[in-house]
Amino acid sequence: MGMLAAVDRQILSLLINPIKADLGLTDVQISLVIGAAFALAHIAFTLPAGYIADSRSARMLVAGGGWVWSIMTMGCGVTTNFIQMFVMRAGVGAGEAAINPGALAILRRAIPSERRGRAFGTFYMSLMIGAAIAVLVGGLLVGAIERNRDAFGGIMSDISPWRVALFIVGGIGIPISALMLTIRIPAAQAARPPERGVAQDAPAKADADPVSFRAALYFISANRRFYLPLWVSNVAFMLNTAAFAGWLAAMAQRNFGLSAQDTGIALGSAMLIMPQLGLLVSGRLIDRLGVGLGLKGASLVGAIGATGFWLGATLVPQMQTEMAFFAALWISYLFCQAPMPAYATLLSAITPAELMGKITSIQLILLGVLGMAIGPTLVALVSDNFLSGPRAIANALSIVAFSVGWIPVVGFLALRRVL
Repeated sequence: MGMLAAVDRQILSLLINPIKADLGLTDVQISLVIGAAFALAHIAFTLPAGYIADSRSARMLVAGGGWVWSIMTMGCGVTTNFIQMFVMRAGVGAGEAAINPGALAILRRAIPSERRGRAFGTFYMSLMIGAAIAVLVGGLLVGAIERNRDAFGGIMSDISPWRVALFIVGGIGIPISALMLTIRIPAAQAARPPERGVAQDAPAKADADPVSFRAALYFISANRRFYLPLWVSNVAFMLNTAAFAGWLAAMAQRNFGLSAQDTGIALGSAMLIMPQLGLLVSGRLIDRLGVGLGLKGASLVGAIGATGFWLGATLVPQMQTEMAFFAALWISYLFCQAPMPAYATLLSAITPAELMGKITSIQLILLGVLGMAIGPTLVALVSDNFLSGPRAIANALSIVAFSVGWIPVVGFLALRRVL
């Protein structure tokens, strides 16, 4: 399901240029569709999703979310203006609000603490594989539609390939989501022993109901020395990755004149290999270093990964040739998700199992408002207001990446003093 969610979320970034041309949109409007529309709806439904993940059926939550985002992806393919596209894209965000609270709550309950680095690494690998499939298969799909549109008669020849691609991708998700109903949720595992400086009894002091949002907020407040640097770091990293992922395909097409199919093959191939390798190494390092360093090992791994992506996201847009661009991109992709298992491992080690869904949903609100919603639009605003020419988006990406990329590194290092 994580893979399916990533496909539906990422496919639009490959189709930015034809959508912009067909609907007559500006770069800022496009940025709002790929960023704010998704993020704001994601935020609105995240708290209910977190509550359901802890107190109801996480299985039904994820399946229902899958049906919603699949139908809304299909809806994106029939839009004719900015408002309609914004609303449909918001529907995708609403449905995908189910994924992280549901999945992380299940993993927190089912996986022992000494194996969570690998477990969370595997989960985030599924998201990156889905994103790779979106641009790789999406590019091939658009190319196939363009080559064969006349074979289906007059109706198909009048429909833009990007519309057909969105309808097919969304339609596939409906039966796949139903498979979620067949899984068995594992029994909960015992909680990790309290870490130094963590108020493990905070929820009981806050409310008679230990799984209420009031208990979650009290626990966060009691452990703000941990949650503040963790979330500041994670928000800044999300802003950078959302900006990079949102504009990368369009930038490659504009800078080097690539078609959607060529862009999809080139980006998708890199995404299928390098982020998975980074996540695999990151997850294993977290578990191995955890034996001697405890949670400081996870923080160290996260800082190394965040540093690598900071440098990569800043330098990749400045490559002047197609070969140099994709060579640098392959290296950058090694680090683009490497910190994520560290974030999840640290969060799950401190957060009680009965609050994992709700605290994850609170974190996702911060990531959505300050990361996903702002990242792509910030790049467009810098490009439209301060830069010009064919490389405006590329230069804006580098400026944004350089300006915020150091914050995740400092956040991880600050956590080492708390743990």
